[in-house]
Order: sequence, then structure tokens, then C-alpha cells
Amino acid sequence: MRLDWPQLVGRPEIDIRKTLEPLEPLQISLHDESGQKDDIIKYIKFVVYSKREMRSWREEDKQRVIEVLSESGRYVSCNYGHNASHWRLTPTNRFRWVVCQFDGLSRSFPANIWRVLADLPESFDKTYEETLLGIDKEKREYAQRLFQCLSVSIHPCRVEELAEFLRFSSMRQRLFPLMKICG
Repeated sequence: MRLDWPQLVGRPEIDIRKTLEPLEPLQISLHDESGQKDDIIKYIKFVVYSKREMRSWREEDKQRVIEVLSESGRYVSCNYGHNASHWRLTPTNRFRWVVCQFDGLSRSFPANIWRVLADLPESFDKTYEETLLGIDKEKREYAQRLFQCLSVSIHPCRVEELAEFLRFSSMRQRLFPLMKICG
């Protein structure tokens, strides 16, 4: 596997590109590395036993979560790039998929854990679709504004910057009718 800059940062940061492009490519295998699989399993166990919402679960439910996420995360599909037929499965993608699953699991009633585990999304596309559909209706407009801001940002945004963007955006929306009247 060739390690390219998109796999390191997720998008082409100009300063990173300038630094990495002149370097010779380095071949590093990230697939089937037992240490990385062990790290994912350790992370799953850590979250299951330390997250407040999950600490009160029955031991058999915790073990089932560990078992299912450890195995399911190995087979998740990930669309990489703009070509839908170009699929890559890396330990990083597996880890990210597992992290995403904890959101839904932590909001589940203990009685529903096994059903939620049986219905886990098989791909990032499905995971993101479920996540986006889970945004409360009254918050969707704000989420859309944040996504627009993130998509055109030239650097990764801090939470404070996104909050300022929402404040400015809301203020502009309230003042726009006045600006039309006042000319």
C-alpha cells in the first residue's frame, strides 16, 4: 500500500502537500497488522468499560458489543476518493467506523443493544447517512451551515471558530431584512 497525503490528513493541505510531494514514496503495509487490530479491540474494551452510559450495562451485553465491533469493524467498506468502485479498508477506517458506532450504541436502551448490534451499518456511507438523519430537525439548518463552512475552510476549524461562524450567520440572517429596508 502506498501512503499518500490524503490518507494522512484527509484533504490536501497546501503546506503539507508542498512538504510531502518531493519525498520518495514509502511502502508500508497497514493491512492485517495484528498490533493495530489489538489496539482497536483495546479501544473498544476501554470505551465499553469506561463510558458512563455503558458502565451500567450487563456484562454479557458489554461482551457482545466487544465481540461484534471487533469482528464487524474488520469488514466495513469505505468509499475512497471520487470513484465509487475504488474501495479501501485500512485499520484507520476500521477504527473510525468503530468510533462512529459508539454514538448510536451509547444512546440505546440496554434492552435494545443486541438489536442495534444486529443492524449496524456496513459502510461509512450508511453510517454517515444514519448520523445525518439523526440530526434533530430544528438543528439541521445549523448543521448545514457548519458543513458549508467546513467544506470551504482552508484550515481545520476549531470549535470556537465554528461557533463564531454560526453567531455571525444568525446575526446576518436577522439583519438582512433590515438591510433591504434601509438600503
